[in-house]
Amino acid sequence: MKKLSSLGLISVTIYLLISILTFWYSQVCVSAFCGAGFLLVFMPWLIVFDFLGFDIYSLKFSAIFAFILNIIILYLAFAWLEKVFSKKKDQ
Repeated sequence: MKKLSSLGLISVTIYLLISILTFWYSQVCVSAFCGAGFLLVFMPWLIVFDFLGFDIYSLKFSAIFAFILNIIILYLAFAWLEKVFSKKKDQ
């Protein structure tokens, strides 16, 4: 069985912490546009979903899907980077 990528897990953990802190801040903030920062967590997928015709403002599914998609892409990208750099180190 292959081991999980430590660099991929670290990147996903950092993304989750930033997402949680951004969500918390958007809930306790009292000025205008407090929730706009939380939209950055779902980028760039909300723009893509809006372009494809999804109703991104009333469907929570699209936000959850964008969040999970970002997690998967982050993990795979950093796992690939870890693999590339470990091969160069071995040579």
